[in-house]
Amino acid sequence: MLWDDIEAHFNPRMLLSIAEWFFDILEKGDQVIVTTHSLEAARTIAGVNEEKTAIYLTALEKGTLKTRQFTLQEIEEYLEAGIDARVAEPILLSKQIWKNFDRVI
Repeated sequence: MLWDDIEAHFNPRMLLSIAEWFFDILEKGDQVIVTTHSLEAARTIAGVNEEKTAIYLTALEKGTLKTRQFTLQEIEEYLEAGIDARVAEPILLSKQIWKNFDRVI
């Protein structure tokens, strides 16, 4: 299943129910891919079952797709440090910078 902008066009209270439904789908052996610009949506979905969740930050830069995988714990640590992964995208996707950056957190 592919669901683009999961937080669009529905009541946010439904997100937890939808996240639980996704993991029912995963238990059957199917794959679920969700896109969002909402850290709250990503955190809610990942929080239902962290073991089966992968969070990726992606950006298209000069025709090259850059990605970095995060755990829910990493997202939480960035937020606690006052860093929004969506805004810090250029830093977090830079291989040279993020190795040193993670040591600070």
